[in-house]
Amino acid sequence: QTCALPILAGGKCVTFETGDYYYDNTTVMNLDHVRLFGQGDVRFIKIVDGGNGLVIGGKLARQYGNGITGITFSSLTAATSGYLVRIINCGQTNLASIATSNFPAAPYLGVSIENVVQITNSFSSYSGCLATGFTSIDCVDHYLNSSRADANGLHGFSIDTCSGFYPS
Repeated sequence: QTCALPILAGGKCVTFETGDYYYDNTTVMNLDHVRLFGQGDVRFIKIVDGGNGLVIGGKLARQYGNGITGITFSSLTAATSGYLVRIINCGQTNLASIATSNFPAAPYLGVSIENVVQITNSFSSYSGCLATGFTSIDCVDHYLNSSRADANGLHGFSIDTCSGFYPS
């Protein structure tokens, strides 16, 4: 099934039922307290090469309380550049049970968090990317619990200029 991911207003939870949802380079969450939940086997498949993919945040004012749970991200065709997901300038963000996958094709870069404060990243798997599975840049207080990054072309986890990185 094809689903255009909407720009969501603050304070909403959106549940996606089992299925494949196709997206391009789009902003889904640009306000506080918006969460995406996958119920069952939910895959978001990026249909274009390059670009930022699914962008969460990115405004000048920091957004709080956003999150993604239970969704696998991948690419429709073998990517030569670009991200699957970018989370920018957010706080108190929760990523739980999300994954990157090389089916149907390998993405280039998986998930990137930039200038994020207080992020919890639990039970997630970042693998199958041609470059890096998970990137953290200029973040503060990143809690990484029972997550892994393997079978990526360059790096599993890339942590750059972050303070307070707590893996367990």
